[in-house]
Amino acid sequence: MKIKIIPLNQNILQTALKEIDSEKSLLLFPTRKSKREAQKMYQSRWDFSEHQFWTMDEWKESLFISDKPILKEEKRTLALYQSLSAEAKDFFTIRSYHQSIDFAHNFFGFWEEMQEELVSDISITDVLSAKQTSGNWQLNTFDHLCQIKDNYRKYLNKMDFTDAIFIRNGASYCESDYTKIIVVNQFYFTNFEKKLLSKNEDRVLILSQIPIECFDEENLTILSDFNADHIKPFITNKVQVHTSSDQTQMIAQMATELTKTENATIIDFQFEKQPYSHLLSKEHFSKANSLNFSNTRLFHFFQVIAEMLNSIIWDGKPFLISMQSVLTLVSNDDLLGYFVKSISERESIRSYIFQMIDNDFKYLDLEFVQQRKSEFLPLFEQIFKVLQNFRKLSSITELIEFIEKNIDLEYLLSDLNITTNIAEVFYESLADFVSIEEIGLIEHWGTTFQQKIPENLLKLFLDYLKPKKLKFELTASKIRFEITTLQDTRNLQFDNLFILNAVEGVLPDRKHTQFLLSENQRKELGLKTYEDITLRDKFYFYRLLCNCQNTAIFTRSNLEENVEISSFLEELKLTELIEEHEPEDFSNLQKQLFNKLLESKKIEIPNTQNLAKDFFSFQFEKNEFPENKLSLSFYKWEKLKNNAFEYYLEFVSGIKENDSEIGNDFSSKLIGTISHEIITLVWKQLIDVYQSNKFKHNFINNTKLYVERSIQHYLKHNQNFRYISPHNFSNNYFQKIFLPILTDGIENFFYRLHNDLNLSDQTIEVFPETEQSMEKKFTEINNLGIYLKGRPDLRIHSNDQKYIFDFKTGNSDYTKLKRFNQQLQFYENISYLIDIPTIIDKLNSYLFFVEQKDLKHLSKRTELKSEITEEIDLLMKDGFGLA
Repeated sequence: MKIKIIPLNQNILQTALKEIDSEKSLLLFPTRKSKREAQKMYQSRWDFSEHQFWTMDEWKESLFISDKPILKEEKRTLALYQSLSAEAKDFFTIRSYHQSIDFAHNFFGFWEEMQEELVSDISITDVLSAKQTSGNWQLNTFDHLCQIKDNYRKYLNKMDFTDAIFIRNGASYCESDYTKIIVVNQFYFTNFEKKLLSKNEDRVLILSQIPIECFDEENLTILSDFNADHIKPFITNKVQVHTSSDQTQMIAQMATELTKTENATIIDFQFEKQPYSHLLSKEHFSKANSLNFSNTRLFHFFQVIAEMLNSIIWDGKPFLISMQSVLTLVSNDDLLGYFVKSISERESIRSYIFQMIDNDFKYLDLEFVQQRKSEFLPLFEQIFKVLQNFRKLSSITELIEFIEKNIDLEYLLSDLNITTNIAEVFYESLADFVSIEEIGLIEHWGTTFQQKIPENLLKLFLDYLKPKKLKFELTASKIRFEITTLQDTRNLQFDNLFILNAVEGVLPDRKHTQFLLSENQRKELGLKTYEDITLRDKFYFYRLLCNCQNTAIFTRSNLEENVEISSFLEELKLTELIEEHEPEDFSNLQKQLFNKLLESKKIEIPNTQNLAKDFFSFQFEKNEFPENKLSLSFYKWEKLKNNAFEYYLEFVSGIKENDSEIGNDFSSKLIGTISHEIITLVWKQLIDVYQSNKFKHNFINNTKLYVERSIQHYLKHNQNFRYISPHNFSNNYFQKIFLPILTDGIENFFYRLHNDLNLSDQTIEVFPETEQSMEKKFTEINNLGIYLKGRPDLRIHSNDQKYIFDFKTGNSDYTKLKRFNQQLQFYENISYLIDIPTIIDKLNSYLFFVEQKDLKHLSKRTELKSEITEEIDLLMKDGFGLA
């Protein structure tokens, strides 16, 4: 085996091509990108010899030929799950196929690594036995992994398949007939790769750019003392380093530097996940020429259908689907467009769904829609029909047939059909997916999915599509800047290079927890450790700097966000290889960005120094209040006095922030609504008993019975309860914990009527809460009528005394009492004081906190009229301003 050390700044690909001096050479590369680049360079020779360009992995695959089909991806995961014993599932807490996916990833990754590094089971056992852990969990886990592997092998043999983790033991080895094997700058060699190269050592030439003083030729590894000093002779121009405090400033600094060059390559480690990736123009930046299938309209459609199927509650016919899944559908205009073509109708549907969510509805069915919004029934009939048809499917074949015949694929593919190969990828995926059944891997899906077979088949289909990539049909463009990753730059050279996000935790990557083995145990077994990976990234990074004419690195430092400059850069500073630049002043950066985004709409963000005092307020316009009337509920009044700007947006302009997530339990608002309804039911029972709302009653007698009956009646006959119920663990909490507390609290209220207010056996007239709110004119300000609106929870008349009660859930504290006391004043004015101001001495208003069984009397009233007048006067003068 011959080894040639190539200088770090020499073009390694050109050097490799010059070494082709035999009839049939094999060139091995660490990445596909460097392989393709070498192929392009070689094509210019017009040489039709039998030379081959492969990656190391492609070569290894070609050497072993199996007489059985090799399972990959989902097929191997399904087969592994089928082979798992009950004991194995219990040990690894696997309750379903989908829970086994993460385990399968770890399982195959572990055995593939052991196979690649030629580590025996005995060696692993010895290392694990040397360290006693709690309950010897590592040894127990490894024993289970060995047993699972054995069962998996037996299962595959029975089904006449095999897997990559077994193929090197039972497959035929094919000798390479190449006269020369050139390995191009492979940084790390597994033990298996070293073995293969040793078998062919008389034909092998290894080209490496690892400095000779850092290269262990015997083990084909780099020594750990490799550092920035070793690259100093090969750096011709100093590396320019720009430090910023945040990502936006970093991108601005890069954009400033890009104006100085015609073209460049940009390295970003997680570009697609960065928020600024959307700010860079496609005309000038070659973002990834591939798109994840999971970001397509078609994928999102099936994802929403799966969400709806999984949300189904069977408590009657038709079934219920979650409002959350409906919200997911209507929030995506592309998906809603599948069912509804009219833009205005789509907007109406969205508004209606948000209105239902505001009213605490969590589920719906066709009956729900028919009773409340019949004009939307055709849409939901379509949705329910699709769901019902999916529910009938019991195999992949049926699923694919249904999709092809009943789903409008033309619409779902249309957004990307011209610009990508989405149709080709999708239909190839369908054919491959259905082969799971065609090859006989699964006889009956009931053995894999114990329940919800259609839902699980669709989820399996989505898992199958998720990793697929689409290729953009590239056209000639003015692209000047190519964006790539550090791994894809191996063996390549660049004129102008820009490196983003050179921060600790990214370069080098942060340490990740490994499956089963600790770092020390991995080291004992000769496996790659975190230090090895860090050394690898350092070599790739430093080699790259040696192969660029001009390099600019953009890093960040922010103590508050715990962001530090990369330790690789700190090391470079010690060798004086870098030139640091002071951060530029980007104080108006956000404003400049937004101005640019708004440019096409001819909107400009003004300079704050030139803003009028009333810029952040809406002018008071009387014509925005029909019939010169301003109606205030207590909620609106609170909003108006606390944040007039927000009040204007919500109640004058009709702009309201909508929640994208629906709570999965009983909200405090919903609990309050239920409490009010049950208390009202108790009073209605008493009114039915006495056949009048005027009666005498002893509130000690049968109170418990009346309350329990009201709760039972509510649960049994309330038409909304099945739609507002979360249908999960919260139901148990509501039934077993909250209802007894509610029962006790309501009973206590009636006992308070007896003990504290002496209303038992007195003639009383009762006015429970009504569905309609009362509205009365309170005052007039500059010809604008101010109306108060609301509905008290309960009013009682006894002799000449008037009682008002407002029921609250939750705890009582000073802040709440101060707030809700004013709400009581609203009810006093609406019910009595506007019409008969002199009755104030006979008014008794109370807050009752049901759970705390706490009755609070309104003892001190505020000057409500003067407060409202003062606020409206200010609005008319200054407008609706910010809080």
